[in-house]
Amino acid sequence: MSPGKFMLLNSEGYWLCGPNADDEWGFMFADKTHRKFSTDFPEAWKEIFSAKSAQIKNPGGLFTSATVYPVMANFETSSGSSDIPFQRLLS
Repeated sequence: MSPGKFMLLNSEGYWLCGPNADDEWGFMFADKTHRKFSTDFPEAWKEIFSAKSAQIKNPGGLFTSATVYPVMANFETSSGSSDIPFQRLLS
């Protein structure tokens, strides 16, 4: 039995951490904007994006997901700021 692979995605389907380091942070590089989980696994992405947690089995594999919120509205960061620096990730 394989433990699987850990992936961390942003709300646009880009890998922040993924199976191939060359694909990570693709939104920051003009030549990598096409490298997205959502492009490679569009059916899984539709379900993952629309749910706070999901488990999807399809021809692409078995995907288990959970949405994380680095900073939630009405909470303060460790510096005491109530600004949410990652709003794009929270949409």
